[in-house]
Amino acid sequence: MKWKLRNRQTRQKTKLGPPDLEHAKVAVIVSLRSFESQRSYRHSIDEFVAWYCSVPRLSFNKTVAIRYRLLLEDRHLAAGTINVRLAAVRRLAYEAAESGLLSPDLAAGIRRVKGAKKLGCRLGNGCVGLYDLNYGDVLENDGRIRLVFKYPNDRKGFQGIAPELVPIVWGDRHYLIPADEFLRLANAINAGFEPSKTRSARFLLREGDELKRVQGQPNLPSPYSEYLLKQPIKAEISSIKNSRLQDDLIRIRRG
Repeated sequence: MKWKLRNRQTRQKTKLGPPDLEHAKVAVIVSLRSFESQRSYRHSIDEFVAWYCSVPRLSFNKTVAIRYRLLLEDRHLAAGTINVRLAAVRRLAYEAAESGLLSPDLAAGIRRVKGAKKLGCRLGNGCVGLYDLNYGDVLENDGRIRLVFKYPNDRKGFQGIAPELVPIVWGDRHYLIPADEFLRLANAINAGFEPSKTRSARFLLREGDELKRVQGQPNLPSPYSEYLLKQPIKAEISSIKNSRLQDDLIRIRRG
């Protein structure tokens, strides 16, 4: 009697249940070294799983990832926050495929889903987008952006960048202000330097927002909002007298 051997091809899942998702989540968390990254990804994955499991008969594919991105955009979350949560979903799909729980084709489709459009905030020769790509992790916590540096970050002169940035909305303008520079922004507003109509290196401002108008006052946290004046300070030069510098120059020429 002859036996015919048939190759059994394992059919990989298109839908993942809570046990599969939990297994993939553990694999994602274990692969991360930074405690802050682990906490951020765990929170993002838990939120996605809660939404995914609340919708019956939903396949884990590219369409789901796009639907989730649209859901986050409808909640008016910042582009950086949306992209961090989508990155967690992509990583979840990758680990599920590596574990044989999800089809590699479906995982590849999820990883091709584009994030929310980020308009660069320029400062000198760099911007937050370049930091996100080259120097470490960008985390969001309680509405603040934390930068976890991979390489040394020395804040000297125009070098380096603040480790914590706070989104500040002023009319249609969106700023990213270092957590220790709220008073500097208030002083710039009182002096009439802000809102600037040109792109400058004073503060991180979303690209194109220098052309947008402002209304009222920015949403600075207390007590810094109390430093803002109703109108910028204006001054005029009434007279000019000989300065010590001019006297010194006259002496040098005579000497």
